[in-house]
Amino acid sequence: MDFKVSKYKGSDHLSFVLFENHRVPVFEHGAAILLNSSYQQVMNVTLPRELRLNIHDFSLLDEGKSAIVLMDVETQARNFSNGTREWEGRLVGNGFREIDLRSRDTMFEWRAVDHVSVFESSNPAPSGRNAWDYL
Repeated sequence: MDFKVSKYKGSDHLSFVLFENHRVPVFEHGAAILLNSSYQQVMNVTLPRELRLNIHDFSLLDEGKSAIVLMDVETQARNFSNGTREWEGRLVGNGFREIDLRSRDTMFEWRAVDHVSVFESSNPAPSGRNAWDYL
């Protein structure tokens, strides 16, 4: 967990990401948690099932009006080609999402797989059926 102090509605709060936990159904796919100075939960932020929170960052912006969350993104198997090289398989990459904390709407999203070619990776591609953490 990556604990940090975050400003929310004018006061300091403790924020962290609880990694996915199948024994706690409410947070089965992980949640970003915000605690007040009495360690009471003020809010939690979850992502849709197909995305997983990355435990390394949850940052409040603009005194808690929105938040940036890091997410792990796993693609379905697909073919990647740059004209001279080809690779087929599943990827694990990262991205981030800015979320409006009142409405929970996504304000902005960026996924590495849409901007960084798998062929720029210095991590070797796995053999077999494992997903490639190419970043």
